[in-house]
Amino acid sequence: MSRIVPGKPDETGATPLYIPDDVRIGNPTPVREPSLASPQFDPFNEFKTEPDKFHYRGLNTRKQNMAVRKAEGYEVIPESEFGDLVLGKIPLDLHKRREQAEEVKTKRSTKAAVDQFKQEAAQLKVKTFEE
Repeated sequence: MSRIVPGKPDETGATPLYIPDDVRIGNPTPVREPSLASPQFDPFNEFKTEPDKFHYRGLNTRKQNMAVRKAEGYEVIPESEFGDLVLGKIPLDLHKRREQAEEVKTKRSTKAAVDQFKQEAAQLKVKTFEE
């Protein structure tokens, strides 16, 4: 009997299935987990009417979360409420600028951490692989 272990998802998101040697199955088809990224399973899909103008995001309806998201510039689409989520939209250019600023901030803090590591290694006279 083959060992039954979970597989790693392939490029489509399907997980391979390991079947014991004595079991025969004809042409199994991969099954994908439901995802909000897939329009088929997205409860907000019908409300995303202008994807070329806005970035859409599911927002938690807790007061504190809504206050933060509104301060960031999200506009709520009230008729899209789904459980404790509601769909929010923000102009695409503003979203892209925020993403770029976050990327710059991440690169800066990563560089600072690497520089600090190198400095401490040099003080301790420890050889690093980046020299």
